[in-house]
Amino acid sequence: MEKNQGLKSIMAVILGLIAGAILMAVMGFNPLEGYEFLFKGGLMNLERIGNTIATATPLMLTGLSVAFAFKTGLFNIGAPGQMLFGGFCSIAVGLSLDLPKVILVPIVVLAGILGGALWATVPGIDCIGPMLEGGKLWYEYLLVLFLFSRASREISKDAYRERYSICALLRGHILLLQNHWSCFQ
Repeated sequence: MEKNQGLKSIMAVILGLIAGAILMAVMGFNPLEGYEFLFKGGLMNLERIGNTIATATPLMLTGLSVAFAFKTGLFNIGAPGQMLFGGFCSIAVGLSLDLPKVILVPIVVLAGILGGALWATVPGIDCIGPMLEGGKLWYEYLLVLFLFSRASREISKDAYRERYSICALLRGHILLLQNHWSCFQ
């Protein structure tokens, strides 16, 4: 790692905090008070620190997946939808199976991985060929990824709000996706 890389990372954090402070000030809030609430809310006791880590870890891993793709010369703009759908698949499997934790945890993790991979594969199959030929359908790829991300959010909201069975929810949303998908073809 370069000697300046650490300094660049620290400067990025400082500039992010400054930009946040400017935004809060423009919106009429006290930036110092806002950052005080931010740090006290996430770091006040051991439980809050655990919740902060549990909430931040999937986001950091999603960011890492995008950074890894960039390092290999590829890009992945659908990571948020993949994270949401992978999480949804993990929850669905975890709630559906009654197994010992030693067996259930690896199955739940595998379900999340496969769900995220599936989420990325569906629009990729339809759009990757034309994109390699000159990016003719780049806009279609973006629209499909947006649609998939939005659908996964709606599935999660419905599951939480209505507490329907997961199978009934998936059936309804798959029909919705099929109707929207047909407008791209």
